Amino acid sequence: FKKFFKQVTRFGAARINLYVRHREELSVLHLFPLVFSLYLLLGSSLFLASSLLGFIWFGSIAFYTLLILVDASIQNKNILIGLLSVRASFTQLLGYGWGFLRNAIEVFIKGNKKGIKL
Repeated sequence: FKKFFKQVTRFGAARINLYVRHREELSVLHLFPLVFSLYLLLGSSLFLASSLLGFIWFGSIAFYTLLILVDASIQNKNILIGLLSVRASFTQLLGYGWGFLRNAIEVFIKGNKKGIKL
């Protein structure tokens, strides 16, 4: 999964480069991995603010994970495939979101028009 993470990280970063050259090449759909990544990583701090908010956050992540696990396991008639699907889904969303965020910071905040090295 390390190579897959690197690959989808490059895809996320490349989306920013495409947007700079072709403004119409970015849709709300491309923001979902970033939103998911931020929700997953920053949402854990909700436990510090409120145990109720923390449990709602944890419950939403657990529900999403369970949906992937059950769906993939049923479709493939194999629990191992279901577990791997959960790992692949999180790897894809976090990798793409991380690449997207890193390159967005590099291009729009730091002003480096070339972006990060892909």
